[in-house]
Formats: sequence, C-alpha cells, structure tokens
Amino acid sequence: MMHLSLQPVISHVQSGALRILVVALPERWKDYLPQVPTSAEAGLPGYEMALWFGLVAPRATPPPIINQLNGYMRSMIAEPAAKKRLVDAFLRPAESMSAAEFQAFIRREAPRWERIVRETGAKLD
Repeated sequence: MMHLSLQPVISHVQSGALRILVVALPERWKDYLPQVPTSAEAGLPGYEMALWFGLVAPRATPPPIINQLNGYMRSMIAEPAAKKRLVDAFLRPAESMSAAEFQAFIRREAPRWERIVRETGAKLD
C-alpha cells in the first residue's frame, strides 16, 4: 500500500504492472482514473488523503506582507500555463485560497493528523 502522486507510477499503471485499488478522495478522479472507486466506495469511509501545497510564513509576518504574497501566489496559480503544468503532473488544481481561508484549512487539518500521529506513534527520522 502506498500514498503517492500518480506521476511516478502512471507508466506502470498504463502497462498493467500496477493496479490502483482506490483513490483516497471524497469523489472519483474523473480526469484520470474514472473507473477507480473512492476509498468510501471500497468500504473505507472517512479514509481520505489529498495532496496539497501551501505557502506559509513566520507567525510575526505583518498582514500586508502575507496578503501581498498571497496575491502573488493566487495570480501565478490562475495563469493557464501554471494550471496546465499542474494537470500535466497529475495534480488537481484547486481554487486558491485567501490567507485567512488557508489558515482555517490548516486548523481543520491539523487535529486529524495530530490524532493519526498520536495513535500510530509516527516519528520524524
């Protein structure tokens, strides 16, 4: 079992050497793997893990700087060439978030991963 991006394994999937059993997403990945069930459809409700990227800054960074950086990132992500590069890398471009939305997202995600780390005893090596 592995959690990873599709890009490093797509050639193995296409050759038939590797079979993807589920996508750990709330809905099927219609663009690339429409035939593959979600984890919930396969009997693992609540088992979701999406890859996401974000830009963070030190806590004391002034809000105008945060907003300026966020604006630059949102502009860049909105460019068609950038979206194409993400899609070509088998990444699903999501709507970019404001700084406040991203902060709220992290606050929602952190307790979930904190529980998983605590229950599994995972440690950084």
